[in-house]
Amino acid sequence: MKHLTIICLLICIFINTGTVYPGTTGKIAGKITDAATGEPLISVSIIIKGTSLGAASDLEGNYAILNVPPGVYSVLVSIIGYKQVQFDNVRVNIDLTTTIDVALEESAVELETITITAEKPLVQKDITSSLTSIGSEEIEMLPAQSVAGLLELQAGVINYGGIHIRGGRSGEVAYWVDGVATTDAFYGGQGIRVENSAIEELQVVSGTFNAEYGQAMSGIVNIITKEGKSKYSGQISAYIGDYFSTSDIYNVSNRVEVTEAADGSLQEYADYENPLKKLNPSYNTELSLSGPIPFTNDNLTFFTNVRYFSDEGFYYGKNWFTPQGLSGDSSLVPLNPYNQLSIQGKLTWSPFSNVKISYNGFWNEWNRERINWRDYKYSPYSIPKQFGNSNTHILSWNQVLSSETFFEIKLNKFYSERVKV
Repeated sequence: MKHLTIICLLICIFINTGTVYPGTTGKIAGKITDAATGEPLISVSIIIKGTSLGAASDLEGNYAILNVPPGVYSVLVSIIGYKQVQFDNVRVNIDLTTTIDVALEESAVELETITITAEKPLVQKDITSSLTSIGSEEIEMLPAQSVAGLLELQAGVINYGGIHIRGGRSGEVAYWVDGVATTDAFYGGQGIRVENSAIEELQVVSGTFNAEYGQAMSGIVNIITKEGKSKYSGQISAYIGDYFSTSDIYNVSNRVEVTEAADGSLQEYADYENPLKKLNPSYNTELSLSGPIPFTNDNLTFFTNVRYFSDEGFYYGKNWFTPQGLSGDSSLVPLNPYNQLSIQGKLTWSPFSNVKISYNGFWNEWNRERINWRDYKYSPYSIPKQFGNSNTHILSWNQVLSSETFFEIKLNKFYSERVKV
């Protein structure tokens, strides 16, 4: 029995070792040459400013910087005897290579650095599937309040009772966050709520998936979250909204009076009001903060995001009857309210230039009431309640072994609960 247990444990280790996870980083690569002769230059320094990442060109002038988190960077290319060149606005995407080829000009003395603004290539040569990437800068400008809102702005994606990609079922879409699967195995769909302001890059793969992806038929949604930088930054936003309509469909009765006419027939008189002519508040408040932890020499950084959303909805009823069949107080009650609270915290530690350890935690809570509102219009507290919560923990170890090799180990725990009463 003891030997059988050991054999099973070894089999599990081998199975887990063979598991392939989607990428969470990109690569910068290219070739350095002499502008006059076209010959390759050796040992040219290529540095990503504001990070500890960099490389040097080899005997053929080629270089590659692996394991670059998605984002926008400035890349500095320099060597003694040549003019320095700096490329700004260099965009790095998940699983893709950003190519920067440089022809350096000789310089007898140190001159001012030449600055070049990088441009997105018309054709990304290493894209092997139908893929769309949205960076944090684009997300800030898009009119969307959620990941679902971002997705439905992409070609081939609709949001109708769930996210559908190219006509597939909503349960055929796989969701990944920071390299781990976060699809709700029971209900399908996105198991973790990630707020837009916490996303560094969102990638939608809608066809011909790479071998690293699995358990999906119609599409992949890959999300990489932000992490803290060496400088403090933060933002706070809040808004309040309201619903307004003059349509009779939203009317509720204040009272109903039935009288008998002279001919013996019954006549009904009703006094109506439209709740949407009053204030029906919708609140949204969000706070993000990131930066270095004090006294850690910028080796330990944090990113945190909190969002609270509350919406009374646009259907209202009157509390004429309690669930026990007794008379109510006739107060106005929202029939389709929705409340949601999400909290995220991420710590990133770089004890050495080639090692990065991070912990990312998510906690979500929500409640809503979705029903045929006409059935409960005058007994609103009889509406079935729906609420749920989820929490996720992601621990990762990323280490660069050489200019061509790195490894990543990830541990994660996902918990989700939904209740209907």
